[in-house]
Amino acid sequence: MARRLRVQLLGPFRVWVDDRALPPSAWPSRKVCQLLKLLITFRYRTVLTDELIEWLWPELAHDSARNSLWVAVSRLRRLMELEVERGASGCILTQPPGYRFNPAEGCEIDVDCFLQYIRAGRAHQTRSEWSAALEAYEAAEALYRGDYLCEDLYEEWANPERERLAEAFLELEEGFAEVQLTLGRCGEALAHARRVLEQDACHESAWRLVMEAHYRAGEPALALQAFARCRKILVAELGIDPQAETVSLHTRILRHPLPAPPPRGLPCPPSSAPHLPFVGREREWLLLSEMLGQTLAGRGAVVLLAGQPGIGKTRLLEELAGLAAARGVQVLIGRCYELEQNAAYAPIVEALRGHLPTLSGTRPPCPLAQLAVLAALLPELRAIWPDLPICQPLPPDEERTRLLSAVAQVLMGCAQGGPVVLLLDDLQWADPSTLQTLHYLARQVSDRPLLLANAYRSTHVDAQHPLTVLTEQLTRSGVLTEISLTAFAQSDVALLLDLLTGERDTAALAEQLHRQTEGHPYFLAEVLRTFVQEHLVAVDSAGLWHVAEEAGVRLKGAWPLPPNLRAAVLGRLDRLAMDDRRLLDYAAVVGRAFSLPLLARLLDQPEASLAERADRLAVKGFLQHRPPEGYDFGHELMRRAAYEALSQPRCRLLHRETAEALADLAAPADSVATHYAASDRPWLALNHALAAAAEAVRVAAHEEALAWCQQAMAIAETHPAAVPPGFRTRLFLQQRTLWYYHGDLERSLAAGRAALAAARSEGDPACELQALWHLAHDETQLVAGGIAGLQDRAVHLAHALGDPAAEARSLARLGSDTGFLAAPAERQTSLDVLDQAVQLARQAGDLKLLHYVLCEFWGVGRLPGARANLEEALMLVRRLADPQEEVGTLAKLADLLTRQGDFPAAEGYAREGLALAEQVGNPAYGAWNRRALGQTLVGLGRVDEGLAHLGQAVETFTAHAWCAMLAGTLLRQGLALGAAGQWARAIPVLEQVAALSGETYEVYEQAYALAAIGEARLVLGEREAGCRNQSAAAALLPQVGLPWHRGGILVHLAAGRLLRGDVACALAAAGEATALAEAEDLREVRAQGLKIQERALREK
Repeated sequence: MARRLRVQLLGPFRVWVDDRALPPSAWPSRKVCQLLKLLITFRYRTVLTDELIEWLWPELAHDSARNSLWVAVSRLRRLMELEVERGASGCILTQPPGYRFNPAEGCEIDVDCFLQYIRAGRAHQTRSEWSAALEAYEAAEALYRGDYLCEDLYEEWANPERERLAEAFLELEEGFAEVQLTLGRCGEALAHARRVLEQDACHESAWRLVMEAHYRAGEPALALQAFARCRKILVAELGIDPQAETVSLHTRILRHPLPAPPPRGLPCPPSSAPHLPFVGREREWLLLSEMLGQTLAGRGAVVLLAGQPGIGKTRLLEELAGLAAARGVQVLIGRCYELEQNAAYAPIVEALRGHLPTLSGTRPPCPLAQLAVLAALLPELRAIWPDLPICQPLPPDEERTRLLSAVAQVLMGCAQGGPVVLLLDDLQWADPSTLQTLHYLARQVSDRPLLLANAYRSTHVDAQHPLTVLTEQLTRSGVLTEISLTAFAQSDVALLLDLLTGERDTAALAEQLHRQTEGHPYFLAEVLRTFVQEHLVAVDSAGLWHVAEEAGVRLKGAWPLPPNLRAAVLGRLDRLAMDDRRLLDYAAVVGRAFSLPLLARLLDQPEASLAERADRLAVKGFLQHRPPEGYDFGHELMRRAAYEALSQPRCRLLHRETAEALADLAAPADSVATHYAASDRPWLALNHALAAAAEAVRVAAHEEALAWCQQAMAIAETHPAAVPPGFRTRLFLQQRTLWYYHGDLERSLAAGRAALAAARSEGDPACELQALWHLAHDETQLVAGGIAGLQDRAVHLAHALGDPAAEARSLARLGSDTGFLAAPAERQTSLDVLDQAVQLARQAGDLKLLHYVLCEFWGVGRLPGARANLEEALMLVRRLADPQEEVGTLAKLADLLTRQGDFPAAEGYAREGLALAEQVGNPAYGAWNRRALGQTLVGLGRVDEGLAHLGQAVETFTAHAWCAMLAGTLLRQGLALGAAGQWARAIPVLEQVAALSGETYEVYEQAYALAAIGEARLVLGEREAGCRNQSAAAALLPQVGLPWHRGGILVHLAAGRLLRGDVACALAAAGEATALAEAEDLREVRAQGLKIQERALREK
């Protein structure tokens, strides 16, 4: 059942579940709390598993970190939701390759409310609904209790959201001030404007509000002082003067002693074509502004913008041109073209020709002799000044020098001695003469007001390109500033959307756009243009965009590439050599990242040759290096364009070739299965999909394992004739394992029955035997009355097959499954069956089989002999060098020794197992070792430390839904609390045990819990309830044959009877427990029984 959640992120982090605040003690761990903060912070997207690992467990090995993440996710789900259906969660969604927080109904997040109130306030303010605007702003202000996640100020992942919300708070206060000012409340307006300035002293619009408020309050002197302070701070902090709007307000205050009502704004006409605002590039813009200021001061500069196509070089030059023109600077603009690379001085001529119309009828900008030299390039000059002399030819070197000098003179003369900005774009296609001209001009900028701002595509320039030579020369001379442009950050995309829409609630769409385009400006612009063309964006009369919800939905799915973008990428791909294009085709099929060994196998070429070609493609911007030995597409959209250009038959063929190559390279099964499934022979994915599911189960990734099983089933149903023999049986067996470890025993039982039916239908006795083993084991936990002869049938089938190993395994399973549920009189039969299994395993000479059979004694064997068997099993598994199995063997041995009461030995094995589990990434068996360690520490008197370990084991088993281990661990936790005198805390824990074991028919756990609950309630004075619990335990006792459980039940029954004053019955129960303990070497049980006997004899 979903719970109502309320989350406070502004200020201290707090969570309310069903209107009750979660105290700090309710969080299973700090990492679980941080996980929720992360998922909520990025709630509008799927947070990648690798991101979460990097932020939360950077110190752990990857496998260990993934396991820790799975455990933390499961703990968080249990905390947030009362009943989490197995494999499903309404709050924390599994969305491979990561997780996402789902703010469903009943979930209130203060950040969302805060932003909604601000938007509402702005809307009311726009409609002149002043009271409603104030109410909305007041509500928003009340929610802003401090910085976003103020306790996590040093967490980098929280910084972008914290900054965004801090800006929203400034916007709120500014809007508050505007409304108050409109209503004539100058004092209140001042207070809100000053709050903005307290956070950002350079917030110029807030200074204007302060000036306006003082002015309207009849305090013009204070308004002028505010302007002076504003200018001083801006100059000191940013090195800039106040904006024209601020200066205009200052002038108005000087000229008009009394405030005048503000003029009504005229409505803006609707925009015919959407224009994208200029965003980002703060660092680059500051550098260019400084260079322009330096040029205005009489000292020029040279700047070179570099970047891949579409990264925004041209736009930055355009913005610089606009700024320069606004400051009265003469701007000349030229461009190089791919088809005109041999046209001498082409961009220089274009730049000068664009200025010629302004020269008509004016005095020559420089001596006529200089103009005459240029007339050969610009014949129009003679039409403007007919008196130009005829130039006499000179030797080539002198002619070039004269021409370069003429260009420099004309450039400077165009501004009549004032500053000049020359902008040349696409220098990668510049002719040699143009580069020589730039070099000549660059050497003179130090004493001339000339700014040379140029741009080139870095993907087209290698070490041998003439532009590289020019760049190196200018760098050595110290006159060049080179700026490399990169993609937009997500915050830049968000700002762009904010400016387009006039809203601040665009984070989700910004995240989706940034993820799909990776912040590439051209790709971003094309996607937005497609939105407009497909009417997913409407532009209102104020020029603001209104984005339909479908736009965000489109970005989440497999949306088609915008036509212009696709054409641009394919145009670049089509110009590649055939071998390079073939390499990229294979790489696009492999995926965005790929390794050289794989491509070498696919293309049947040496790795060294491929590495050279890949490096060339990286220089051209198609690929980028991915350490240690791989490459990655420069952009996912580029990979998509290459992939979608493949014909379907060839694409499927390449997928099959990729799958075959991956299989030859022993790649993970999930990679092989993925490519086979997309190939022309998808049925070849079946076995690999099952292997991928098994691997996912091994690391407790149950949702992923289930997805693989479902995909395999879909392929099998689509291609029934191609399904390999025995596949359906193995699929059902895999599903059975998945559901069993997921804790869904009913589905596990159903899958086991389906596997048995399929094995019989396919005539596969080996698989039928496996199905019988699993089905019988599940029925011990779900079918009242124990197993229905299934293990006996498995033994008979194994014997009929003439397979001693299978017979030994069947006998071991029979002995173990019956032993757990056997009554005392039946227990010896189970032990005899296990002994028979050991004999057969030794005869078979299979060490792995013998290890398996010996381990089956851990729960049901008599302790002296069982200990020897487990110690032999540990020795065998170390000989087999199987660390995964060694973790489980250590857990079983440590568990057995805790029941025996040999706590020092148990502690050593448990700590060893815990360390190994961390090393190999096995959290489930690691928790088993931790359980044994916790019980051991309690037995050694270190109760608090032991309880802490038991609590962590409970969390892990809960996360993995391993019900049987969870019940046993809770039992030990409850017993430890009782032994520590914390009876009130012990009762609810033990009640969970009784409920769980009742569901799984583990009567030994249920009876033990009831006996302990009864004693606890009698201690607390709840006599009637305590007697009921003890009577229920006594009724179940005849069915309990496991010595540790039976002895413990007897001890608690004896203690309870003693509390009720029934000394004789207490002595009888304690005596039976002591006798059993001596026979089975249960040292702790024996000590407890003797202690009760002494108390009873004293009271008798």
